[in-house]
Amino acid sequence: MKGLFKRAGSAVMSAALICTMPFTSVSQVVTAVDNTEIDEDEYYTINSYNKDDIVFDEEGAVVKGHAYCLDYKCHTPAGQKFKACKLSELTTLEKEVTEGGKTYTYTRNYTDAVKNRLLKIVIADDQIKAYAKTLNADTARANIISKKKNLKSEEAMKEDWNKLLNEAPQYLVWACVHDDSEWANWVTDKDQEGHADFYCFKETSNTGYGYESDSPLTDEDSLWSVYFKPLIEYIDNEIEDYYYEGYDGYVFNGPKDHQSMICGAFKRGDFDISKVSITNGNELSGAELTVTYNGEGADLSGVSLIRNGYPVECTISEDGKSLTFVSGKYPTTLSGLPEGDYTLTEVAPPNTYSCAEDIDFHINADGTHSVNGADKVTNRIVMVDKPLAVQVTKLDFDTGDELDGAEFALYYGSDFDEMTGELAEGVTPIETWISGGDVDEYGNSVSHVIGSLTADTEYVIRETSAPEYYTVCPDIHFTVDINNVVYVDGKGSAGGEIVINDKISTVGISKKDIANENELENAVLTLTGDADWDFVMSKFTQDDIEKYGITFDVEINGITWTSADEELYVKGLKFDTDYVLTEKGAPDGYEYTDDITFSLTDSLNGYADVNVKTKDGESVSADGIVSMFDAATDITVQKVDAETGKPINSDAVFEVLKGEEIVCEITVNGSLEIQGLFDTLTEYTLHEKTAPDGYDVAEDIKFTLDTDGTVIIDGKDTDAKVLYVEDAKLTADDSSSDTDSDNSSKADNDSSSNGSGTDGDSSSSSSSSSSSTTSKGTGTSSTTGGSSDGNPATGLGKTAAPILLIIAAAAVIRKKNS
Repeated sequence: MKGLFKRAGSAVMSAALICTMPFTSVSQVVTAVDNTEIDEDEYYTINSYNKDDIVFDEEGAVVKGHAYCLDYKCHTPAGQKFKACKLSELTTLEKEVTEGGKTYTYTRNYTDAVKNRLLKIVIADDQIKAYAKTLNADTARANIISKKKNLKSEEAMKEDWNKLLNEAPQYLVWACVHDDSEWANWVTDKDQEGHADFYCFKETSNTGYGYESDSPLTDEDSLWSVYFKPLIEYIDNEIEDYYYEGYDGYVFNGPKDHQSMICGAFKRGDFDISKVSITNGNELSGAELTVTYNGEGADLSGVSLIRNGYPVECTISEDGKSLTFVSGKYPTTLSGLPEGDYTLTEVAPPNTYSCAEDIDFHINADGTHSVNGADKVTNRIVMVDKPLAVQVTKLDFDTGDELDGAEFALYYGSDFDEMTGELAEGVTPIETWISGGDVDEYGNSVSHVIGSLTADTEYVIRETSAPEYYTVCPDIHFTVDINNVVYVDGKGSAGGEIVINDKISTVGISKKDIANENELENAVLTLTGDADWDFVMSKFTQDDIEKYGITFDVEINGITWTSADEELYVKGLKFDTDYVLTEKGAPDGYEYTDDITFSLTDSLNGYADVNVKTKDGESVSADGIVSMFDAATDITVQKVDAETGKPINSDAVFEVLKGEEIVCEITVNGSLEIQGLFDTLTEYTLHEKTAPDGYDVAEDIKFTLDTDGTVIIDGKDTDAKVLYVEDAKLTADDSSSDTDSDNSSKADNDSSSNGSGTDGDSSSSSSSSSSSTTSKGTGTSSTTGGSSDGNPATGLGKTAAPILLIIAAAAVIRKKNS
């Protein structure tokens, strides 16, 4: 705000005036209570004349003080545009007046004598009014009534006289725009043709005096002799020569045919320091300010400080180069600063305000000032303080986007228990707000600003409610210093901003091998439950969608994806809602696992707690990740005697086929455990290629593994993970062959039935059996027992073989004879 002048108290210049009159006062000197500066490049408007507070700058701010018209006959200034200039820089003004249809132009000369008298009237107007009231026109009035033509009644003359006395300063301004050499013409020229000035009333009937003198300059009863002459003599002899002592004022000049006006006196060489609030422009009390001289040799001990007419205490440094004072309700006027460069520093701001930046200024030899290297000369330095404030911005942790709808409350740190950290009962927050609820003058959403903070006081921001799908962030403890540096967790930020990131609800879905807990690829998984699945899908990156093949399945009202080499993170699920993770397709060689039911809760510490429900209905914390474990398929091929059901601890060779494809070849000695070879829900054929010695080969067995890994034969689930192969013993007639190399022996042998074959469970196997596998797949087998006679095919030594042949031949002979 510019150009605000205001009448100061009479004490402003009382110390500088030495007057004999008891009513000495100073009322129109500009002090820091009034304004910053008049901008000579700006246009001003005047909405009246000869009144207080009628001059306005372009921003509508009033130029405080009484404005006096300078050119009586010109049009009144109301509604026109004016430029301001210093009275000291003014030499002439060209004016024009129209009378009788004719326009006259004349030049007004502003000599030093004129400037001095005008400043005296402006500055000491109250003093002049007081003196004017001591003037006595009774003698002159009596002389007029008795000796001269009385144009008005005595009572009317008295009434108008009193009015004239009250308006003395304005009439004197019209008189004092003339130099001494011009007064004779001004007073005696009754026609005043072509002049913009006017001998106020010309002593005619329309005046406040009512008498017209033929020779006013010598007539002791004339208006000049009774009124103007004593007032001008008083101004010259009893009022301080302000112009010659460094005072100045502003003249507002507009169109030539409109009156110019004078307003706002100030002292050159003095300047005001104004400490104001940025929020309303009002003066701020309590700021500790220091003015420092930046050169050598200057001593500031002779500088005086005045505020609202009263001296201001200050402290001078030991070297005399700086002075420190405290701001008040009014600006502080400094007088007597030596020429040179200075810095104004705010040492300590008022409570709830931050320190302003330093202001550098220069005092010129003539007492004028420039600020921060600017050419413009001012009589006011304004230091603006901003309230200590913190801007709170709410963002999405992942995207960095502004996040609306989070509810916050601000507390003092002392509102919390030091031991437990809990908020004391019954505490009311300092303020509350909702992110996205603050808007600027254009209606745009802006970050919330916490203002009027106290330096070095602990505050706590608590998020009382997060937006839907987001977690509540932990409490934020912070302090602010006088430079508006915000400290959170001991770390300072000069930006005056606290950024609060809310994380969206997040759960990791991991598919693992139960044996080694490594991530397991190629499992088809679904997630269902009450969710905004469009919102959930929007939180996946394009890379995630491509990597996992994530899709929304409208039929199940959920999402489907295929596991990969790392867990998938699902964001945007609702809190306190059950979700079901289902395996729709197990990886090759793995069993399906049971569904997992879980829910998310807000931990109130910035993340989501994941709770997995057990089969008995209890919830177990999952540390943010739901892990679904798959076990490899695991079946045991058990070779048993068809008659006794006992294991056959002798090698049998099998082929495993999937359709026409041979998956692998295995050798079973008693039993063989096979892991990860078989896929679930896939039909296989177990074909015995070579039976154990003394046994016939069994028929092919077609089987499937259910999702839980149990064996299904002929559409019936055995509820076991054991595949029984029954071999019948050879008779003497068919003992010549125990292989299926020409398939002829199969026709002669009895069919072997396949099934459980025994009441033993799936885990039973002979600890002395042995087996081996030759596989084209990836399955594994376990082997127990073995033969040590050097003949893996029969398990017999070389010396025993001939004996067995003899026994076999005898058996055949016996059979034929029978």
